[in-house]
Amino acid sequence: MKYFSPVFILFLILAFVGCSSEPEIRKNVDFVEWLPGNASEISYYSRDGFGWFRFAEGTMAEENFRSFAASNGWDLEEKENVSVNMRSVLGEPPLREVQEGIEMDMVRDALVYEDRKPNGGGITWVFDRETDRFYFNESHR
Repeated sequence: MKYFSPVFILFLILAFVGCSSEPEIRKNVDFVEWLPGNASEISYYSRDGFGWFRFAEGTMAEENFRSFAASNGWDLEEKENVSVNMRSVLGEPPLREVQEGIEMDMVRDALVYEDRKPNGGGITWVFDRETDRFYFNESHR
């Protein structure tokens, strides 16, 4: 079949949209099953189905974050000025002013673990060493 009919294309679009669930948004909870057990003050956005992804931020002591990373076999990189772009899905204000009048979600002194896939999906952990806050993002793409 050389061309798809408009009805078939509409069916595919509706099927993909129907396979995605409503997002789950929670703020300031003390436990989320897919995050380390010693995390607290957690806010997250999670959407299942087609186009699934998760974003979370929370509080954890640096030694606990390093231990969690080591238990997963992750090599952490020390980086400066790391952007954490997904905070807007939680409706949170930017983390800091980077220049007069310009605010961004930027971590100045970070420990970072990333495992990106060829399709753009994967996992990213950013730990803010100044505030003991982590930022987690995982997606299929």
